[in-house]
This record gives sequence, C-alpha cells and structure tokens, in this order.
Amino acid sequence: MQKPTIFSIPKFKEDLNKIDFYFNDFRKHLEKNKELILSPHGHDFYLCVLFTAGKGNHEIDFKSYEIKPGSIFFMRPGQVHSWKFTVAPEGYIFFHSKNLFDLLLPNDQINDYPFYLSYHNPPSLLLKNKELISTIHQFQFLKEEYNCDEYFSFRKIAYLISIIYIDLSRYYLSEYSGLDNSKTRYFNVIYNLEVEISKNYKSYKSVGFYANQLNLSKRHLDRITYQILGKSVKTIISEYVILKAKAAILQNDLGLLHISEDLGFKSLSHFSKFFKKNTGIYPNNFKEDYKL
Repeated sequence: MQKPTIFSIPKFKEDLNKIDFYFNDFRKHLEKNKELILSPHGHDFYLCVLFTAGKGNHEIDFKSYEIKPGSIFFMRPGQVHSWKFTVAPEGYIFFHSKNLFDLLLPNDQINDYPFYLSYHNPPSLLLKNKELISTIHQFQFLKEEYNCDEYFSFRKIAYLISIIYIDLSRYYLSEYSGLDNSKTRYFNVIYNLEVEISKNYKSYKSVGFYANQLNLSKRHLDRITYQILGKSVKTIISEYVILKAKAAILQNDLGLLHISEDLGFKSLSHFSKFFKKNTGIYPNNFKEDYKL
C-alpha cells in the first residue's frame, strides 16, 4: 500500500504559468499521472471532475462512490481519494487554489457553493441529460480559455468557474434539497468550524475550544451543527481526527506510536481506544482490512 501523498497544482503541469489553475481532458490526465493518482492521495487545492463516459469507483475519505457517465465530483483541500475504473473513463478535470477566488473574485466565497461548504455534504452528483449537455459545453469553454494566452485570460477563467459552480450548485440543491441552508444566518458557521478543526485538531479536541474560537457557546454551536448536519460538534471533531488517522496509518513508514503522538494523544492506548470507539476496529487492524 503506497502512502497517501499531497500533490500541489504544479505537480501536474511542468512550467505552469497559471499556478492557481489546471485543466485537462480526464483521459489525458490519467495517462500522464496514472502512477500518481490511482493510489490514495490528497491535494492542497479544490478539484472538480466530470465524467462523460466510463465506470468504476471513486473513493473519497474512505467512502466509495460510483462512477458513471454524468457523474461529477467535488473535493476540498486535504481530502484523501483514489480511482478504480472498470470501463475506460472520459471527461474533464480542473482544479484551482483558494487564491483564485480570493484575488480575482473578492465577492465570491468558495463556501458559498454547497458542495464545498462541508466535508459532510455529498461530494458527488449525477447530472440529468439536459444538465450534462449544458455542463459539457461550459467545461469546453473553460478548456478553450485555458489553452489560449489572451488578454485577461486568467480573470476570464475565474469567471467561467464561478458560472459553472453556480449552475452546479442549482443542480446539487435540486438533488439534495435538504442541504439548502443559504437562507439561514448559520450558513458559514459550519465552514468556519471545519476550518478551525483542520487547523487545530492535533492540539485541541474539545467542543469548548472551538465554540470559543467562533465566539459561540457550546450549547449554541451544538444546536447549529445538529440543525445543519444532524451531528454534534464532538462527533464532527472525532470524525475529522479519524480521517486524518486513517490517512496516516496507510503510510508504511509511520508507526502507530508516532501517529498517536502526532495527532495529539497522550498515549498509544488512548489513541487505540479512541479509534476503536469511532470505527469499531483497532488501528492496527485497519490497514489489513483496508488492503482486503
């Protein structure tokens, strides 16, 4: 089992001049990077991939999702994923940094789009035929702009991505209507909570710490997470720590003691009990089960 590797955008294009954006036909991307992307790995950017043909499975954060024509996937920085295909895939893939929005689209927030709001929201969508045709055209426009070197090309790319994300958000919320929390004033609380957890999970695992970071009471924060995600803050913290633990366990060169210390546990025993409580198995059994 190869260890999960974190890739950055320049890894996929030599002499990249648009350092915050990458686009490719998925088949070409797979051929060029097959040895890299078929084993579990992560990214430091936002990823969107559309399949127009092919079958298989896309594993994201240790959950499997079916790949079929019309499937589209969204990934946030830090998530671990891998591909397995039974029928050769076709489609398009692009990824971009958060800087693309912060610098070129200051009025857009990446968490405005429901598929990027929370790790707990579904990372996939199956487009209907009319939606698929429209989305293919939009991806083709994006491809044309990426391959040209015209005036304000980078800015146009940002605008095209924003338009694609707006339409995909509409399809997404039509499919997952229960996730439309845009009319509540708590829309950004979940996103900000997960940002804080991603920065501090090694050192802080208490609900009180994160409530304090967000200037909310523990009880109020719990009410919000139950309303939006149907989960307690404690569960959200634990699930994130488990994801990071699983990714670390797959690295052959890291022992469980090192992992437990790196994740901020007082002892290996404490870490093992935490892992067993949240997954049903001990960490030393996880790698073997995952291989099977």
